[in-house]
Amino acid sequence: MNLSYWINQGWHWQSRREGMRFQQSVHEVRDVQERVLLTTLNRNRTSAYGQKFRFDSIQSIDDFRDRVPVVRYDALSEYMDRIVRGESNVLTSEPVERLVPTGGSSGGAKLVPYTASLKQDFQKAIAAWVWSTFQTCPDAMHGRAYWSITPMASTSHKSSASIPIGFESDSDYLGAWSKWLSEKLILPPSLVGKIRSVENARYANLLYWMACSDLALISVWSPTFLLSLLNQIDPWIESICRDIGDGMVRLPRHEPSDSTIKLTLTANRRRAEELKCSHRDKGTGADFLRDCWPRLSLLSCWGDGNSAYYFSKLQKLFPQARMQAKGLLATECVVSFPTGAHGRCALSVRSHFFEFAPVGTDGRIDYSRLYLADELQLGNKYRVIVTTNGGFYRYDLGDVVEVNGFDAMCPLLQFVGRMDAVSDLVGEKLNEEHVRTTLVGLFRELDMEQELFLLVVREPPLLGYTLLLSADTNLPEAARDKLANFLDERLRSNPQYDLARNLNQLVRVDVRILPWCGRELWSRYEDWQNGIGKRVGELKANVLDYRGTWREFLSEMEKASTPRVMQD
Repeated sequence: MNLSYWINQGWHWQSRREGMRFQQSVHEVRDVQERVLLTTLNRNRTSAYGQKFRFDSIQSIDDFRDRVPVVRYDALSEYMDRIVRGESNVLTSEPVERLVPTGGSSGGAKLVPYTASLKQDFQKAIAAWVWSTFQTCPDAMHGRAYWSITPMASTSHKSSASIPIGFESDSDYLGAWSKWLSEKLILPPSLVGKIRSVENARYANLLYWMACSDLALISVWSPTFLLSLLNQIDPWIESICRDIGDGMVRLPRHEPSDSTIKLTLTANRRRAEELKCSHRDKGTGADFLRDCWPRLSLLSCWGDGNSAYYFSKLQKLFPQARMQAKGLLATECVVSFPTGAHGRCALSVRSHFFEFAPVGTDGRIDYSRLYLADELQLGNKYRVIVTTNGGFYRYDLGDVVEVNGFDAMCPLLQFVGRMDAVSDLVGEKLNEEHVRTTLVGLFRELDMEQELFLLVVREPPLLGYTLLLSADTNLPEAARDKLANFLDERLRSNPQYDLARNLNQLVRVDVRILPWCGRELWSRYEDWQNGIGKRVGELKANVLDYRGTWREFLSEMEKASTPRVMQD
């Protein structure tokens, strides 16, 4: 057995206690959830928020629900302003160690307060996930791992009151043992997280990834992040093989801030030659990737909602690996994580206290009757409301999940999407989940291969929507009108959209094929998002541009340069 195996065995054993505790908790969900809630309230009873709602006199879940209101972020903005200014004892009695920005998926970026207890709650879920993963996929212990928790090229700075903003490295999510092993076992080195240029960060990630011949596990968030890295193999293969052979890291872009980062790499001329020959003979498809990482046994990433399509793309590229759809991890909390041989995701009942608002078939949220974890029904959809040790109490997370099974009494959840992902030009209220399922179904019926697709608002004067397809589509030009008719007809199953079409408030959907392939589009989108302060690696693949972000990005691309087509 190699060193990686024994380190993984140690990690597996270190995670055992929490894994076993979680396995016990699935049989007593209500009791576990009540203990989590009361512990959280007792810990924070002296905070300003805790005193306002008299946490010290709350004795039960019913007391809590009677006294504390359900809130969204806007209701906490005054408290957050006080924390940013350096005031203590605001939302939590514990000190706020960090302020972590969200991805801003439904508006501007928000800051989430992190305490030592909240970090421990994340660590509980990670430990239970690691234990379950190695139990069900022991081959993943026989090599190293490429594991990305925080997005690459993320920034870290301080508030006016010197509170750190953002995570410095992936290991901030991990305990002391995991921090040590990450340097021995996990790619890329933590120093790569300090690289500020997205191009340089992408190159360093790919370089260390390809230099590793014994890779057994890949764990990332967005599948599009991985696909965009793979897209860079062709243009960078020569420089990557040169660097692996020489044992040097030559970043492609000269950035003064990156030049001070001293990255090291062990020279391996044999590995470099093997990669070069395989790429020459097989290109960058599944056969080449199998040559690169013959031990790869597990690939874990988002696989639900809008990511499902790209998840299946990765499955075709890595047929040798078992695919694991990640659970729902928000900046604010861990909702679910993969567990068991079934590969589904269990509610993280030992990390936070959860409530659930039912979502009707018409998409409406019913807040009049909130359900607890042990009251959920198979096949139903719910909006997640969470209470955490970070100071968010009865916080409406905005994410919608569907119950697709149970582990004893613990619900297994599948991420559906965000119910506020709605485009509403004239009252048509197009929901992103409806658009996604409609498009995926149409592509299947028409036997279409499509790398990237997006429904955006059409430019005036004709108000309506345009379906954008990347250049690598196999849709013949003559079939565009047929696809547009089919899509428009299916969208009209939404009565508000149908009414808007009947009143000629919206014109029929049209189809446009962009002059860029999907992977290049995504790589450029990552660069652009990083330039406006977003964090690469956790960007979600939308299929409905309800905020206008993609339309703005494509407009900038068209202004900045002449489009060029890259072949996959």
